[in-house]
Amino acid sequence: METNLNNSVFIRFVNNCLDFTQTKTSFLTKNSLFIKNIDIFINIFAVLTLIVSTFWDSEKIGIVMLLGFGLLFCKYLLRPKTHITINSFDVWVVIYVLLFCLATLWSSWLFDSLHGLIKVLIYFFGYWTFRELFKANPKLKIAYIALIAVLSSIQGFIGIYQNLFHVEALAGWQDMQNINPEEIMTRVFGTLKPLNPNLLAGYLIATIPTTLGCTFYDFKNKKINSVAAIGLLATFLTIIFTGCRGSYLALMAQLALFSAISGHLIWHDFKDKPHLKKIWSNTLILGALAIITVILAEPSLQKRVCSIFAQRDDSSNSFRMNVYHSSFRMFCDNALCGIGVGNWTFREVYGLYMKTAFDALGAYCVPLEIAVETGILGLINFMAFIITSIITAIKKIISQIAYNPKIIISITLISIVGMMVHGIVDTVWFRPQIQFIFWMMIAILGTASDEVSQ
Repeated sequence: METNLNNSVFIRFVNNCLDFTQTKTSFLTKNSLFIKNIDIFINIFAVLTLIVSTFWDSEKIGIVMLLGFGLLFCKYLLRPKTHITINSFDVWVVIYVLLFCLATLWSSWLFDSLHGLIKVLIYFFGYWTFRELFKANPKLKIAYIALIAVLSSIQGFIGIYQNLFHVEALAGWQDMQNINPEEIMTRVFGTLKPLNPNLLAGYLIATIPTTLGCTFYDFKNKKINSVAAIGLLATFLTIIFTGCRGSYLALMAQLALFSAISGHLIWHDFKDKPHLKKIWSNTLILGALAIITVILAEPSLQKRVCSIFAQRDDSSNSFRMNVYHSSFRMFCDNALCGIGVGNWTFREVYGLYMKTAFDALGAYCVPLEIAVETGILGLINFMAFIITSIITAIKKIISQIAYNPKIIISITLISIVGMMVHGIVDTVWFRPQIQFIFWMMIAILGTASDEVSQ
């Protein structure tokens, strides 16, 4: 299939154009140290994007990634024998972006929708930059995973600090009605802008698989495994301290998926070590008991978990239900191509559907948000893309590839599943801090090879 895609008329035309520009500029680039080492500069900006995501505003984060993609574009134009190749993953992503473009052109709120489309395009540029880096050097995958693990751990330790010193809430993040003083939770928010516990929780859900993966990656590096385990614990605790109920659901899904993957590896990849089966079983039992004990022992956490099932009795739940109802009506009235892209467009249209005093910037549900913005076509494409990604990852995990590549693929799978579960009840997924992590994971998965080792 990939051969047919890369032999298509469009791809051959694009590559012929690149050959033309590369030939015409060869006298400038033949001995250029900048062009020869341009991958290093692209790499620097990609790394900087991930680092500054933890403390810069959205616009600044996007500019850093645009600079990296700009260098990649220069590489296409100037470096000899640099061609574009695509695979099935790229096709899914391109269709995803094209449907957002269609929704923008279809929208009655064109200017607002163009603002949202620019964000989508920047995320697409991020995906393309990551994929090119990983295709050129597959070893960068574990390096980027390690970087994300470090950044996630730092946010974990900051969250623990904020919890210990009971940082003051920056907004009304809890329903204070019918709650006792001892049930009030200190909700940590880290350093991600805008400062919000749900954003921090979404970021940690996306990144905690990297610390988990580094804990089990290459058992020869005991020190690295141990340090990663400490970061994993800090990240896990901070997710709890955020008080984000959507992240609790996502974390449980991730733990269940990790249990299934680790069980498969023990039963199939480590048949010669039967003692691991007993360790695995005992760990599951002790882990479940520990989680239950912590919830029962901490009144504020217990209250927070129970509020998940409070329905209309919790103000946050009631607000989301109102938003879901109004958003579904928006989707039904704009089912084919949606209302347009971005929170500016959503807010303009939502005013026509909302209940009094229940304004919202989004649908608080990723699939519903995509359905509202891009219609049924966008929703079908997005769901098919996510399902395809999950199935592809599972197939690679149960295949005969080596242990370390399986760990890398497992990291992407657990991260994607966690983000999607959290996305059922929140839309922080659309924030650049989480979006770039998502597209990096997709790029890792999309460029994965079936080699025995990396």
